[in-house]
Amino acid sequence: MNNKRMIIWIMVTGITTLLASSLYAGACGMSGMMGGGSCGQHEEKHQAAVSEKVKCAYDGMEMDKKEMKASMRYKGKKLYFCTKNEMKEFKKDPQAYLSGGKKGTMTTTTEPNAQYTCPMHPEVISDKPGNCPKCGMNLVKKK
Repeated sequence: MNNKRMIIWIMVTGITTLLASSLYAGACGMSGMMGGGSCGQHEEKHQAAVSEKVKCAYDGMEMDKKEMKASMRYKGKKLYFCTKNEMKEFKKDPQAYLSGGKKGTMTTTTEPNAQYTCPMHPEVISDKPGNCPKCGMNLVKKK
């Protein structure tokens, strides 16, 4: 076999191997290698499905649905809450929260020697009410 034919044979074999391995790896294989980008788009759609964001009906905090600590049905709609205490407060006057006339905050007035923590990140401790530096949620008085 002369050099020219050998080079062509190597190229054809390489391309065939590449195509076969891409088909075996799945639909994202060639598009990702060829710069089509659909593999990345597929991954983004997958991530979006895995981590669905929802708003807390009590204070409007947006979080992953999986991180919400409580939920309830109200007039056929599922509502989510950051904490069970927020759900309890919401139940006292649901219409006020849903109409936007009332926005919940779980902070209280500062008391001497009181400590405040985040319901989602108990390692966050403060000597005054405020927002969690990790998630922005209202700090609550530590019991």
